[in-house]
Amino acid sequence: MLTLGSAPKPFTPKNPSYILADVQMGKIGTVADTLGRTDSQWMLRKAIEKDVVLDGSFAWLVNLKSANYRQLICASSSFVNLLLNSVNLIGVHHNGRMLRSKIGATNTDEVYVGMSNLSITVTNDDSGWSDALEPTSNDAKRYINGWKYTNGTTWTSVTGNGQTATAQVALDTKPTDYTPYKVSYILATPQVINVHNKVEGALKLNGLTQVEVLSGVVRREKVVPKLDANYYTVPNSTSSYWGTAKLKYKVNRYIRIYKNGFLDESWTITSDGTMAMRTIPSTFDPKAEYTVTYIALDKHLLTTNPTNVKLTYGANFASVVSDLVTYVEDLMRDVNINKFIQDYIEAKVDNNRIDLDAHTKNADIHVTKADKAKWDAGGRGEKGEKGDPGIQSTKGADGVTGAKGEQGIQGPTGLQGPKGEATEKVQ
Repeated sequence: MLTLGSAPKPFTPKNPSYILADVQMGKIGTVADTLGRTDSQWMLRKAIEKDVVLDGSFAWLVNLKSANYRQLICASSSFVNLLLNSVNLIGVHHNGRMLRSKIGATNTDEVYVGMSNLSITVTNDDSGWSDALEPTSNDAKRYINGWKYTNGTTWTSVTGNGQTATAQVALDTKPTDYTPYKVSYILATPQVINVHNKVEGALKLNGLTQVEVLSGVVRREKVVPKLDANYYTVPNSTSSYWGTAKLKYKVNRYIRIYKNGFLDESWTITSDGTMAMRTIPSTFDPKAEYTVTYIALDKHLLTTNPTNVKLTYGANFASVVSDLVTYVEDLMRDVNINKFIQDYIEAKVDNNRIDLDAHTKNADIHVTKADKAKWDAGGRGEKGEKGDPGIQSTKGADGVTGAKGEQGIQGPTGLQGPKGEATEKVQ
């Protein structure tokens, strides 16, 4: 570190403070969205409804016919909280051209909201309608969906990509490269929305402090880094080669990369002009979730540039201490609430584990561990369909019992012979 003079000074690493707000804001005329901190919570006062897509889902009608354009209208009740009878709205043509906001919308490419309808005017060259044609409500919907009238049975893409569609297809779909009309308008009643979970960081002021206000930040976008040339990389590229490693928008500046929600300082930004973030394989965890915070190159796709920022801070020691005490109180409250939520979630997980164990042990629903092991080892055959039941044969009739034979006649008893005479025993 270089210092002026002969006395060395202690080195203090750069540690800039920051506030990142992942909130889209808008402004029409003098009416703008505002972001501020109230009672330790970041709140958005939303006054502008931004980029409402106009397509065939609205009930469009052809209201006015002119020599070279038509006026299309849809009920203002179709739009949430729309400020009526106003030219303070911004319309964008499907080709990206801004629509003029004018009372009555009586010329080409104009937009206006009255007491009951929102209207836009479209040229006949763009819609394909001739002066003699009387387009129907469905014809208006087909045009708003991105289809140009040709002959009543076929519609072609207004983008000129050569796509064609039948009447029904043109009602239900849009050309593949079509960007619909959009409108942004002032809300009749502004909304106050808690965006505390979309804002992180805090500013530190110490004497004369330079504060830089930027727009177009993308906060903690999820990526899956890709191994390329011996580095895991998050590129600044739109090439399909990178798959889920590429970010949604081109990058103006990388801010931080996080692993499982915590800052990962093992990543570096390349200096070869490609501007990519990369790390060596030994510091990469394929099981972790990586998120990136960065500032987009095309900021206009996300938000407008802030024109007025008010910063309030404690001007003396007493007010600073009071602010710190309030901040610590709020922080302790949030910590206690988060701890209760964590305990509640852990209890639910334990209960679910008990319920799941009981469920898996139910023999009426699940097979035994031994059966599962057999299936895992040899594969479980597909169960055949149950066959049709066989036809039951008719029981035969009992056979006729044979007649019992007659009993034989018993013969007469034989006569007893005469008794013999005794003879003398010879010695």
